[in-house]
Amino acid sequence: MTGDARIVVGVDGSTNSLVAVDWALAEAGRLDARVVLCHVGRASGGRASGGLGGDGEDALSAAERMLARGVRYARGRAPNVEAIPEPRSGGPAQQLLAAASGAVLLVVGARGDGGFHGLRLGSVSAQVARHAHGTVVVVPNLGDRAGAERDPQIVVGVDGSPGSDDALAFAFAEAVRRKAGVRAVHVFDAATMQAMATLPQEDLYRLHVSAADTLRGLLRAHARAHPAVEVSRELLSGAPAATLAAASATAELLVLGSRGHGDIATLMLGSTSNTVLHNAQCPVAVVRGDPRSGRAHPRRRTVTRFAPKPSADIRG
Repeated sequence: MTGDARIVVGVDGSTNSLVAVDWALAEAGRLDARVVLCHVGRASGGRASGGLGGDGEDALSAAERMLARGVRYARGRAPNVEAIPEPRSGGPAQQLLAAASGAVLLVVGARGDGGFHGLRLGSVSAQVARHAHGTVVVVPNLGDRAGAERDPQIVVGVDGSPGSDDALAFAFAEAVRRKAGVRAVHVFDAATMQAMATLPQEDLYRLHVSAADTLRGLLRAHARAHPAVEVSRELLSGAPAATLAAASATAELLVLGSRGHGDIATLMLGSTSNTVLHNAQCPVAVVRGDPRSGRAHPRRRTVTRFAPKPSADIRG
């Protein structure tokens, strides 16, 4: 029996969006949620999926036909999950965000067929990940790699910001639902590594131990709340987006906070977001606010730093 929780998934008729539907259906089974299939047709002019165009009524009619096919697909794949169509017209990212108001998740494919007003769904996914008030999951179509063996593990990027604490809360909750472990990863960026390279070996060792202790401390409350979840911790160096994308190779899910500082500050901005969202080898959850409610929390200011800013005296 499906509960009141909703998962909204963007549908544009492409194979890639059906991969997103499959992921949403599986997650709905874990959350006892219903799935809302949303297609956005163009209200006037331009290119739209399946040749949609003309006035808003025509666009909505074509969207309804597409969604009827999508609902049949969803019910065939997961008969115990309630699937509901929601046709809309207008700006794709804006309408998807509106449809997802109050939903526990918004799910989109990493790429589409250009059906969202001539935009690749990848462009839309980056926009909704940047502007959503709740959690967005971007699902790649891995093709032949989809059946590759994966570790029962959730990888989560941690930088000490409130956003990464939200990501940890979401990652642990997912791990419980999936009976998976949590792999917490902190990435030292190039600027920090350059500053650390000037340190004597003894100071560098102490800084590494301190960073490991910081990571352990950030995980402590979550680990205590979920004692059955196996936890591993890693300190890595390199470009944060590329490093986390590489860490996703064998994971079930990669989880990121929507805003951070230092190493992961720009993960959801511009070209760096594209690196993660387009190169991750598993679905990526971008978490903002309380992951249990889908609503943003009042902005907190407490930040935990793993190392001094590169411009500071790193030896303290």
